[in-house]
Amino acid sequence: LRALRYLKKNQQADGSWKAQRVAMTGLAVLTFLAHGEMPGASAEFGDTVQKALEFLIKSQKPDGRFNGADGNEYAHPIATYALCEAYGMTLNPNVKVAAEKAVLPILKGQHPTGGWTYKMDPNVQKQGKEPSPLDGKYRDDTSYMGWCVQALKAAKMADVYPDHASLDKALKLAVRGFQRNANPNGGFGYTGPGQGGLTSVGTLCMQYLGASNENEVKKSMDLMDTWEPTMEGEKNPLGSSPQYYFYYATQCKFHVGGKRWANWNKAMVACYVKNQKVSPKAITDADGKSQDIGWWENSDQHTDRPIMDTCLAALQLMVYYRYLPTYQTAKAVTDEYSSLTGGTETKGDIQVDIGNL
Repeated sequence: LRALRYLKKNQQADGSWKAQRVAMTGLAVLTFLAHGEMPGASAEFGDTVQKALEFLIKSQKPDGRFNGADGNEYAHPIATYALCEAYGMTLNPNVKVAAEKAVLPILKGQHPTGGWTYKMDPNVQKQGKEPSPLDGKYRDDTSYMGWCVQALKAAKMADVYPDHASLDKALKLAVRGFQRNANPNGGFGYTGPGQGGLTSVGTLCMQYLGASNENEVKKSMDLMDTWEPTMEGEKNPLGSSPQYYFYYATQCKFHVGGKRWANWNKAMVACYVKNQKVSPKAITDADGKSQDIGWWENSDQHTDRPIMDTCLAALQLMVYYRYLPTYQTAKAVTDEYSSLTGGTETKGDIQVDIGNL
């Protein structure tokens, strides 16, 4: 609640959050929706969410892309994700129109290899000697692919895109895109096999895509057992922006459950509670009472902090009860994938039943 109040207090007059306004507004919308805060239903935050959605809709161009997006258009799949989730929860027809338009550039931008790259440009090819186990022609960017998959999965769950066959085909093909960047010993790299922070991105998306039984996922979960939640960007062996990687890792571990999740959850909660920065009595709630606001900042610098860090940390602390429609258990998604493909193709001989969470 302190984080939501922080976001409300820092919303711009036009409904956005700075500095990368489209991307940060998309993240903020996802954060409010995850807590069940919706226009017309939330006394304290409903107007905040409404203004944010209006900003995204007004920022959209006729081709579905967004004005004011960052240079590589990370903002596009993030905003699309937010609009799809918003429609799934509100059934607002204006949001549906915007979400449907936003999905199309993502579908058109997918490579034949299953991945995506900056600006959703299907013609961008690899430069230099970036390793890949498959066709090395296309630049499949795990970080960018992560947001595209979340957006398309949200579109499917919210039923905002009428061409179901094209959407299902894209989601199925995306598995190959992540497998291109998978390390045989576990982990996912940036544009080729690796074992860094993007391991969590590839793992969660494979879970979302119904491929949680693949060896790439199992070995990556083992690799992430060595990770520890932290706000120390410079000292983090994964690199800067650890909350970006932990946003995915928390969901991966929650989906799997058991001791793996219990250990991570204990450390995560302790880290975030300890490191939240608090300003007392800084905002008035719906009942006219003064309330604290709270936010998070990694130690390394970034133009969009602390908005981004706050959204990513808050989403992790809401993982237990997130209302977002995409948030199914990994087992449910795997069962769905199996029904579409006629049986899950697993490379290993161990079938993992994660159970119902």
